[in-house]
Amino acid sequence: MSDEIIGLGKDDMLALKCANCELYLSVPPITMNEGEYYCGRCNIQGTRIEIYEELASHILFPCVNETCTRLLSWGNVANHETNCPHKLICCPFVNCIDVYEANEILVHFEDYHENHLYFENEICFFRRFRNLEFHKFTVDKRAYALSWGDLKYVVMVYMDAKEHRRYDSIDKYNFSFGVYCVQGRTTKNHYNVELTVSWDSGDVQHYLMEYQSILEFKNDYCLNCIQGNCSAEIHNNNKQNFLPTKFHNLKNEYDDMELEVLIYIEEDE
Repeated sequence: MSDEIIGLGKDDMLALKCANCELYLSVPPITMNEGEYYCGRCNIQGTRIEIYEELASHILFPCVNETCTRLLSWGNVANHETNCPHKLICCPFVNCIDVYEANEILVHFEDYHENHLYFENEICFFRRFRNLEFHKFTVDKRAYALSWGDLKYVVMVYMDAKEHRRYDSIDKYNFSFGVYCVQGRTTKNHYNVELTVSWDSGDVQHYLMEYQSILEFKNDYCLNCIQGNCSAEIHNNNKQNFLPTKFHNLKNEYDDMELEVLIYIEEDE
């Protein structure tokens, strides 16, 4: 076979789509199961179609994102799809249902969620927690967009409480955090989280988690899904807390308290 590379357009690929995700058969391994063909994004078990992969190594594939015009060589498609500025993302902001291209996240936040947009490497906020009956407690869900260096990040916060097993009161507090890169997982930076809990009684507690990994932001990362009240069709809504940095089971001192949260990104050494 010659070394000639053939470029295919989006129309040329209409018949070459995965039976599961319906994206192009452009990410290996390509498998066949019960007469249907599947791409490596789905990783469905079956007979590997090596002859197709050999042919595909001489083809330039279009990006799956509609407005992207890039043609991609076999083996580089998956990485591009993760980092493509034209990939569609669901807005991470709580109760916002907008969908837009990843490269528009800062514009969207500036237009609609301006107070949650930062152009630096850190976010600091405060929350006052009242020692009230558990049924009056409100879960705190927050999402921020952050631009630092050449990367764009989503910072997600979820703060809830556990009910006392005998009384209608707050027994323990749970605080969870995550930092995600819109352009795909990055290994050149990490983030740290500092908590300062100041009880009205005068007691002050400090907590720190360092060198937390920054992961790829995915569309099923949804704060409403953690609580189980999400209405988005593409989301799982399974009450799984996907946020990796957790300060859980902080005992309530049965007093009002103020929480100070500092989340900051640093370059890896």
